[in-house]
Amino acid sequence: MPATIRKGFPVWATLFIEFLLVIAAVMLALWAGEWVKSNERKQSAATALENIYYEIRGNKQYLEQLHQRHKDYAENFDERFDVMVALDPLEASSEEVWSANLIPFRGWDAAWRLAQAGGVLSEVNYEYAVAITSAYGIQEIYADYGKEYLSVAFNLDYVDPDKKDQVRDSIKATLASFIIFNQTLLNQYDQTLTKLEEHPDLNITKN
Repeated sequence: MPATIRKGFPVWATLFIEFLLVIAAVMLALWAGEWVKSNERKQSAATALENIYYEIRGNKQYLEQLHQRHKDYAENFDERFDVMVALDPLEASSEEVWSANLIPFRGWDAAWRLAQAGGVLSEVNYEYAVAITSAYGIQEIYADYGKEYLSVAFNLDYVDPDKKDQVRDSIKATLASFIIFNQTLLNQYDQTLTKLEEHPDLNITKN
């Protein structure tokens, strides 16, 4: 320390001031380092949310197409049934067999899983985390239901004439379930996307 500062000060006072200056410098360096890390975490969280936003939006667009397909297939189903039962599944087109029309939705979740694995969601406010978790949670339930159905779906392409009514009811019930699941998930997608669009730190392009 310069002599002008030392002059008139006891040695202990000079040492104490130097100690305080060192502590202040260390604290400032630690604060600056933590500020940089906090900004990096915040940016990582924002990037993760943007990726999730676009992933959910892509899922929504695909599900809207599938939802319309299910509804179109359900319309006038009874009138088509007898004609479709008579088709040979090996010769019928993909539009004519049950398994091609009863497609359960399987959405993408890579962005969601990466965000979870990276731990960046700890930087996300609770309200956004709830909206995202709700969307992917319903999506996962639908996927699990779809897996169970797919294990038997292709067996419906051949219909035993003696069990025609039973198969008709089974297909209609499954189709009705898909339509309900579709609409429920579409509603949640809309809510989640709207919530993420409110986030002040996200650089997203709507539609």
